[in-house]
Amino acid sequence: MFWEAYTFRHVVGYCGKVPAGVRAAVRGVVQSGVRAAVQDAVPSGVPSQRYVPSGVWVFGSLVIGYLFLGGAGCGALVALSVMACLPGTTDRSRIPGHVGTQGQQHVAAWSPTSGQRLSLPVDFFRRAWPLCTACIAAGVVCLVLDAGRPERLSNLFLYANASPVSVGAWALAASLAVSVAFSYLTLFDHRPLPRAFSLVLGLAGVTSGLVAAGYSGVLLTWLPSVAFWQTPLVSVVFTLSALSCGLALLFLAAAFTQTRQAILLPLTKLAQVDGLLILGEASALAALLLWGVWGSDASATSGPALALAAGDLAAPFWCGLVVLGLAVPVAMERRISFANMTPQLVWIGALVLLGGFLLRWLVVSSGAWDVTQISQVGWGMTGW
Repeated sequence: MFWEAYTFRHVVGYCGKVPAGVRAAVRGVVQSGVRAAVQDAVPSGVPSQRYVPSGVWVFGSLVIGYLFLGGAGCGALVALSVMACLPGTTDRSRIPGHVGTQGQQHVAAWSPTSGQRLSLPVDFFRRAWPLCTACIAAGVVCLVLDAGRPERLSNLFLYANASPVSVGAWALAASLAVSVAFSYLTLFDHRPLPRAFSLVLGLAGVTSGLVAAGYSGVLLTWLPSVAFWQTPLVSVVFTLSALSCGLALLFLAAAFTQTRQAILLPLTKLAQVDGLLILGEASALAALLLWGVWGSDASATSGPALALAAGDLAAPFWCGLVVLGLAVPVAMERRISFANMTPQLVWIGALVLLGGFLLRWLVVSSGAWDVTQISQVGWGMTGW
């Protein structure tokens, strides 16, 4: 049997061409054949769910790059758009992040009930918004390159429907458009804009960013070729990770912002929010592993879960993701100080981004440990 890697081009190019009933029937036949073949090939005493056929990889590096870059960019879009929506800007006639005619050099991120003014300098937004745009654009480039032909992606917009792939594509395009608009308005001079305009644009950024961030996990859940992905926990983990990676981008932007303004307090608040996101991500990840090992379909899902927890992927999972990507950033975020703020923000941002990349690489790679994985012929993606 020949095994080939699934790519995004298969989802875009062939989605909906084969009737659902035919796909389900073929999938059942192929899965039964795969299970039988694996059981015959596995030596006695070796659990069949741990056996991995050589060369079985579900997604390539370009899709993993999109899951990471697109998720981080959309997470940053959500955070920056929330700042744009909250009241308290120094010049309400302009969008947050622009220097007004009075010469003010900062905008309020939010106004707490205590009356304290938590603000970030305009130079921060002039770095954060382009960085957000660059990450989303890089994610889009990864999808285009993986699709092989751009016209395959254009079909998602020409023949829009309610499928997760189509909704995610529209959300990603909207996220890129909003981030480009905010980047332009913060980088270049412009006429005063009504507060309502920035509010509408910010709400659009929050909505499209959340949908696009969650879409990366839905994309995996929507493909039934790997049983380990057939749970909402995958979407929850990816969404929380995307939001955390977005804040990591903001930390990097703040680390390279030169200002005399006291920004330790707002950055500390952002670090507290990121700590909560990381704790939620770790909890959802633990729940995903427990579901994989002891879930209702453990015979099909235990292979990937055990590969992550105690198998071939255990070293990068525990040392890279859990320790460096989750535990260390949370500990550092509780110790941010004015004297060492710049190197601390750089390390926090870099480690969170490392954890975000490892999470996506590990979850996608774990699909190779799923014996129910079916070939492209069974999906109707070649020769149909």
